[in-house]
Order: sequence, then structure tokens, then C-alpha cells
Amino acid sequence: MSELAKLCRGTMKKDLNERRAEVLTEAAKARLSVRNARRNIASFETIPISSIATSTCPHAIFRAMDAFYPPFSLPRYNSPSRR
Repeated sequence: MSELAKLCRGTMKKDLNERRAEVLTEAAKARLSVRNARRNIASFETIPISSIATSTCPHAIFRAMDAFYPPFSLPRYNSPSRR
């Protein structure tokens, strides 16, 4: 199981590094602040690179599903909303 965990962590780390590079490239093309782009990296929409390696990491499967099938994405929180 630890080998699978190592592969999963490595895949997620590689995905994050490539995502950061894509976000910084998009920010530079749009002439946005690089500092602000680093802060709000989650708001930029990029295709996850880990969708290529879906067999190595279980989290990559869910990310790939969210990327290709947005209406069928899993709920983020299972708790009921408080009003």
C-alpha cells in the first residue's frame, strides 16, 4: 500500500507543479499580477494533467471526472447546509 501512496503523492505533486506553471503562463499572457495569480491558483481553470495517469492514483480519477463531466461532479461536502 505504501508504494501506491508514493505513486499517488508523486502524481499529485507533479500535477500541482504543472498546474502552477499553466496558471502563471495564463496570468502573464493576460498581464495580470503574478503574485495574485499564485494566491488564487484555485480559481483558474486548467485541465488536470493527472487525468492521464488515472490508473496510478485514485484521486486523479475523481479529478478527471470533474474535468470531463462537470454536471456529474461529486459534492464537496456531505453535511447539510445551515440556514
